[in-house]
Parts: sequence; structure tokens; C-alpha cells
Amino acid sequence: MNRLFQAILFEFRAFRVFKIQILISLFIMPLSYMFLILLNTGGNRQTTLYLLTGFVVASLIGTYVSLLGLRVSNLMMPEVLEMYAAFPITMRTIALSYLFTYSLYVLPQIIVASIIIAIINSSSITWGLFVGNVILTMITLSGLGMSLGFFFKNYFVAQGVLPLLSWIFLFITPLYYQAKSSLFFSINPLNSCVKLLRHSIGLYEGVIIWDYVYLIGFILILSFFVNRRMRSVYLLERRF
Repeated sequence: MNRLFQAILFEFRAFRVFKIQILISLFIMPLSYMFLILLNTGGNRQTTLYLLTGFVVASLIGTYVSLLGLRVSNLMMPEVLEMYAAFPITMRTIALSYLFTYSLYVLPQIIVASIIIAIINSSSITWGLFVGNVILTMITLSGLGMSLGFFFKNYFVAQGVLPLLSWIFLFITPLYYQAKSSLFFSINPLNSCVKLLRHSIGLYEGVIIWDYVYLIGFILILSFFVNRRMRSVYLLERRF
């Protein structure tokens, strides 16, 4: 646990070099976009809540799929592995430090959006369900981001692919638009994430049990892949 804490602190110190980029990409741009959402809903409560729940999932997509995925992909570069080979730390601890660091960075966006949702619709929120669904969404997307990061071993390839994948996920998931139920949306796990969030604040009245089953199964598959990739990394006869 102490090594994990030290690894997280190391990540925060390393990010001081990119503090302007982090401030813009994780705080200024998302919160400005949320402000624009609030200005353009015309005071319609349901529309505002619909877009805010979409914003929560969109923020997590951008943070985990793009930023976390790129960080993990960078870890797979030989020169980076050589640097960590000199440290008394495991690959699992390094990966977890990335996960917790980015989760802390995205947390302010989620908290601000949740406070606004509570102010608008406090009477219809099931708080335990809402918090649980946010955590489930974070686990799903962080697992997806880490899996993509381990899949793309070349950081420079990942720089071109992962932001594009993030945009595709935003496009094919009904975050800011309404879509009828279909097989296309049913097989998209991110659709289940946003559906569960909307159900917990009273915006969706359909059956959701299969969405929980689907997401848990999806998480188990991602966990198996990530664990296998971490266990297979070797460097200079040292197994991480």
C-alpha cells in the first residue's frame, strides 16, 4: 500500500511538467462545456438532467479511454520499462497508480455535475444507486482504457488511435441525443452505463437488470485481459 501511495505521488509530481495541458483538458474545457449545456437547455429540467448524465459519461470516456490509455501505452515503451526496472515496484502497482491518479483528476468534474443534478432533481435521485452506478461506470471505462493501452504497445500509434476511439465512443453512445432501442445500442456497454445513471435519477423506467449483468461480464473480461498483459511483461530477465 505504501508503494502504491508513493507511485501515485510520483505521478502527480511528473504531471507538473504538463500542468497547463492537464488544467485545460481535465478542468477548463469540460466544465466550460457543462456550462454551455446549462445555458442551452432552455430551462427544461429533463433535458438538462439528460445532458448532464451524458456529460458525466463523456468526461469518463475522455479521461480513461484517451488519457489513461495513452499513459498505459507509454508504459509499454522499452525505454519507460527500463526506467521502472530500476525501481522496487511491480507492474501491477504502476498500473494501479495510473488508474487512481486519473480517477482523482476526473473526480472534480463528476462532483460538480452531481451537485447540479442534485439541485435540479433532488427528490427523484436514489443516491446509493446513483453513486454505485457512477463507480460501476468508472470501473468499466478505466478497464477499457487500460486494456486499450496494453493493446497498443507503441505510444505514437496510440496517440493517433485512442483519441479517435474516444470520439467514436462519444458518437455511438446516446449521451447528448435520444435513440431508440436497437441491437446496435444494446451491444455498446457505454450505452448501459448512461442508461443506469439515468435510471438512478428517474429518467429511465425500463428494465435494467440485464445492463448490470452485461457490464459485470464486460468488466470481468477486461480484468482478465489486463491481468494477463501485466503478467506477461518481461525486461532484462526481470518479471514485473
